[in-house]
Amino acid sequence: MKYLFLFLLSASSYAHPVSYKGSLALMSWNQAHMSDHWVAYNFRPDMSIAARVIRTEDNSIRRTYSGAQLNYLLKRWNGNDHQAN
Repeated sequence: MKYLFLFLLSASSYAHPVSYKGSLALMSWNQAHMSDHWVAYNFRPDMSIAARVIRTEDNSIRRTYSGAQLNYLLKRWNGNDHQAN
């Protein structure tokens, strides 16, 4: 349980996509030693809640972590041909 807490604490500083209100996002990041799967629901234009499952392998030991995550978009810059978060 303490590893999940440490992971969520460290993951809170990363930027994650927040889309339009009412949208559902499915995301996956896969490597040979790690995978990260998300399902996120955007209930406001600047906030979403996600369910997340992470699998890691190290020295033939497989670990799986799961939990919820709240994402908040602090600032979005829109230009003529770009967008930055």
